[in-house]
Amino acid sequence: MAGEYPRASTTIVNVLMKSIYGNYSANLHQRLEGEMFAGETNFVDCAATLLPQDVALEEPHRLIFSGPAAGTRSAAHWSALIKQENLICADVGGTSTDFSIVSDGKPVVNTTFEVEHDLLVSTLANEIVSVGAGGGSIVSVTPNGEIQVGPASAGANPGPACYGRGGAAPTITDACLLIGLLNEEEFLGGEMQLDHRKAQLAFEELAAPVTTYERIQHAYWLAINHLSEAINDMGVRYGIDPRDYSIMAYGSAGPMLLPALLEISGVKAVIVPPQPGVFSALGVLSTDRVYTDSRSSYMVLQGEKATRINAVYEAMEDALLRQARAQRDEVTILRTFDARLVGQTWEMPFVPLPDGDITAGAVEQMVANFHRAYEERRGNRFDDIPVEGVTYRVQVTVPTEKITYDPIENARGSELQPDPIKRTSLRHLDAHAREIQAAEYRREHLKAGCTLEGPAVIREDASTTQVCVGQRATIGSFGEIMITRSVQSS
Repeated sequence: MAGEYPRASTTIVNVLMKSIYGNYSANLHQRLEGEMFAGETNFVDCAATLLPQDVALEEPHRLIFSGPAAGTRSAAHWSALIKQENLICADVGGTSTDFSIVSDGKPVVNTTFEVEHDLLVSTLANEIVSVGAGGGSIVSVTPNGEIQVGPASAGANPGPACYGRGGAAPTITDACLLIGLLNEEEFLGGEMQLDHRKAQLAFEELAAPVTTYERIQHAYWLAINHLSEAINDMGVRYGIDPRDYSIMAYGSAGPMLLPALLEISGVKAVIVPPQPGVFSALGVLSTDRVYTDSRSSYMVLQGEKATRINAVYEAMEDALLRQARAQRDEVTILRTFDARLVGQTWEMPFVPLPDGDITAGAVEQMVANFHRAYEERRGNRFDDIPVEGVTYRVQVTVPTEKITYDPIENARGSELQPDPIKRTSLRHLDAHAREIQAAEYRREHLKAGCTLEGPAVIREDASTTQVCVGQRATIGSFGEIMITRSVQSS
């Protein structure tokens, strides 16, 4: 049977998820009723689209990796807003960094993803690559005496040593505190006090054959280089040139770490959206309700198969419209198919179909579309080899109300180059152990159009943005921070 292992793996995951989500959904529904909630309940799937509760509970395997996917959807929403169509999305959390791609304003989507090694789930999902480098990544020493960062993490409990909750191992958050990027008295808007002494002690007790200064410095730059390598790997894997892309930096630690990648990864810019700590959550408010279906039928695409193919699509569309309780003129219907050259093992997904009924002429167009897409994605073209259709897909999109962002106030006069509120010393970044004096700003005081020259630190209650030496930060119309190489360094 075609795809037997992924089908079996997906079925097992679906059964396990039903037992979890059944109780969760029932409890959620009961509590919402108690709060007199009269709206509709939706879940977010792995492609960051909305599913009604009843549909989600029938196929809960579609929800298993929805959190990171929502960040990609949020980035796609911002892509249109700020006219940046190519983005490398980077969500830096406590344990890992989740990378994804928005190309031409759309997330890169695949038909299968791997939860863990060999645990496959067959569903539409935004492509996510996770790297074991985040704020809580533990700094340790290998048996050879080398410093390493991750993949182990202190998590939130006990957390980094500087949290004072029992964590003893040094982490990247501890390093950033000792460097001066984090302010021990203003963390989380002053709601949490960080312990500088415990962070220092954690690095002092690290059994590494270098000085404490070097331990902190090496830990920071190892984390940065892990992230840079991940971007290079994505470039090879997806056939993109990072020089054509900007990094969308979010997650609470993203704006603090990712600007350092600008000099070593080759990307155009680093963009920090407003409220980076909840950026993924805002993606849930930036998407539509989407109903999808697919049917597999192996057939060489020839004119005499037109009636059969047309019947497959009509059946799926009618079923999805009933499920969505919508008329055709109220929705957007997208039809695609997965196909391969006869003799190949793996198919190429999401080849577009011509509009209208599938006729013999339309089948010829399907074949032409496949060869065109194959050449674009693979770099080769084999017109003489027949094309075999494998899976036929329909997506019905019901538009929903989305979050909107209002432009912020424009800077004028001296506000275009504002004075810092103070200066802070950054340590452990210079190879000669020199301190770097960085200007410090509050993000809420910055207006559209103003520019800041690095080194600088921009603070807000739930995040910190670093502008490195030789970089310039420009505040955009919607409050986004655009970090680029300064004229002097380019």
